[in-house]
Amino acid sequence: YRRPLIGWMDDLNAMAPQDVRDFHRRWYVPGNAAVVVAGDVDVDAVHRLAETIYGRIPAREVPKRRTRQEPEQQGQRRMEFRAATEQSLVVMAWPMPRLIDPGADDTETRDALALMVLSAVLDGYSGARLDRALVQGHDGVREADSAGASYGALARGPVQFMLSAVPAKGVTTEAAEKALRAEIERVARDGISESELQRVKTQWSAAEIYKRDSVFNQAQELGTWWVHGLGPDADGRLMAGLHAVTAEQVRSVAQRLFSDEQLNVAVLVPDPSRPSPTAPAGPRPALGRH
Repeated sequence: YRRPLIGWMDDLNAMAPQDVRDFHRRWYVPGNAAVVVAGDVDVDAVHRLAETIYGRIPAREVPKRRTRQEPEQQGQRRMEFRAATEQSLVVMAWPMPRLIDPGADDTETRDALALMVLSAVLDGYSGARLDRALVQGHDGVREADSAGASYGALARGPVQFMLSAVPAKGVTTEAAEKALRAEIERVARDGISESELQRVKTQWSAAEIYKRDSVFNQAQELGTWWVHGLGPDADGRLMAGLHAVTAEQVRSVAQRLFSDEQLNVAVLVPDPSRPSPTAPAGPRPALGRH
């Protein structure tokens, strides 16, 4: 909501082709890239091919990335966005610690792993807590048509734990927000069950096995770890860390990290008076793969 994902249209409209070329030349350098090869291959042959294909590209200095620190949030933030939509939407977000090294033994890492478990308990499988409480409802009373939780632990910048809901017919956005918050409060008060904890851990173990059916997925995972500055053993260390999370750790993060002062709430409100989104006039630009 703060910045469009692909940038502001004014900036994009002012951009020239040379700006794109300059960006590509600056950042797409050999020292800022990795070639990941997975499968039953001859390592020496792969090295020779890599040298043949990429060796002729001259090395250039890798630009220094300027890291930015998100200012500490001072109080709750709320925003309302009106559009010509049929349904409303509530999104709640709290800034959270990110996962820098899954094998580290520090408070930030332990909290990040516990938050991953919390997200899975809330929305990691059919019939998880948000689905049962808000979508399926109680005694025929439903709070939402859909509800979800997400926590992107791995990121270069700040990360958030997010809850969202599309209120059911006749349910206000305030009621949906209250229902979402109640699920965090319930974990903070009562914790999670051992059966819930074991279920999400079993799912992760199964996913580890199934993903090895795809050579592409294995290569993609190795590349993803590299992008985050981690080695090929990061996945194993992540699984070990997740399997070590206790129910009490999950309860602890629910108690400590979801304060009202750190809460951000965004509400989409249907407004028939607003113009419906229309496609821009003129021919559509040709889109190439990138």
